[in-house]
Amino acid sequence: MEKRDQLFIRGTILLAATLAAGTACRRETTPKLEVKTQATETTPEGTRVTKTESTEIGSTLVKETQTTSRGSLGPGKSDVHTYVGTVTSLTTGHTIEVLTGDNDHHKVDLDGKDTTVDLDPSVAVGNRVKLVESKDDRGHRTVTVDPVR
Repeated sequence: MEKRDQLFIRGTILLAATLAAGTACRRETTPKLEVKTQATETTPEGTRVTKTESTEIGSTLVKETQTTSRGSLGPGKSDVHTYVGTVTSLTTGHTIEVLTGDNDHHKVDLDGKDTTVDLDPSVAVGNRVKLVESKDDRGHRTVTVDPVR
């Protein structure tokens, strides 16, 4: 075989190996959806502004909603945090930690002052859950944790 043919064959093999390695090393990406909204409602009683930010990665969700109001009924503010993910830590009556996309851990206190908790008894470490934590303008917190089927 001529030297030129040998170089051509070696070059072809090297090119094929490089392409195969590049394809094998390609990192799979999980779809990510980020949404930000703001809505303003004006009534004779006053104005209410609701801001929402959500990030959905694969089958996980992080959503934060803040509502502020002004008007004849007085000022008010409420916050709602929603997490859909996997329970990584649970100390019943104390804390729960939920893992969402991008390896984010969200730790929520279950025994804080002025807190109402509704924790489904079937929830355990490793379960997929929907956790909703809300706080009203008087500072009262409500935490609800339900399994996601």
